[in-house]
Amino acid sequence: MVKWEYDQKKVTVKEFNGEHSEWLNLTGEEGWELINILPQVRTEQNEEQQFNDFEVTDYVCVFKRPAED
Repeated sequence: MVKWEYDQKKVTVKEFNGEHSEWLNLTGEEGWELINILPQVRTEQNEEQQFNDFEVTDYVCVFKRPAED
């Protein structure tokens, strides 16, 4: 059975909206596979404690690769 190791990198919205293909290609050459992108959200509540606005502030990119024995 394959054992995996995982890593994550936090990326700002500004960075995420920029050019990432070079960084992703280098990460892939190291054996990492991007498996998920998780948005980090900031919310605002109104006086009735209801959410009325949100903003994505960052993304967490999650990677995996086969673990070395």
